[in-house]
Amino acid sequence: MTDLDYDGRTPLDNARHERFAQNIVKGMAAGPAYTAAGYRVTGNSAKSAGGRLLTNVDVQARIAWLQGSTADQIIDIRDAARRHTRAAVETLVSVMENPDAPAAARIAAANGILDRGWGKATQYVQEGENPYDALSLTERQALLAALDALDATEASDDGENATRH
Repeated sequence: MTDLDYDGRTPLDNARHERFAQNIVKGMAAGPAYTAAGYRVTGNSAKSAGGRLLTNVDVQARIAWLQGSTADQIIDIRDAARRHTRAAVETLVSVMENPDAPAAARIAAANGILDRGWGKATQYVQEGENPYDALSLTERQALLAALDALDATEASDDGENATRH
């Protein structure tokens, strides 16, 4: 097979190249995709070797084809789900309005209805940062104490609700 006749429809002859392409499509960066494909490297060479493998025309064609087939599958699943939209919303409404349903289920159903009607609220998350890591020891202890107090309140509320019904 030459670079000129490979169309991406079949797996690559080189099994490591195929695994590399699949790893890239799954969202892995070139370096980790390279080592996960079975290549052994030392130091930081995986990143540069993965970058070089990304320039291989056959690998590029395979990645493009895999991404296209993945997109087609997503569209198929989306279309199937959309065919059940009315029934799904009716189910969410019935759970939300059912006074015997657990509160968590009713809240989840209400959120689902709002998300579908108005869209999910935008959440800004910066990758790699954990806000808990920025807290001092005193702040962490205060946060844990507040969470423990909430747990205790919820436990006592559950006990009161159980006796009322």
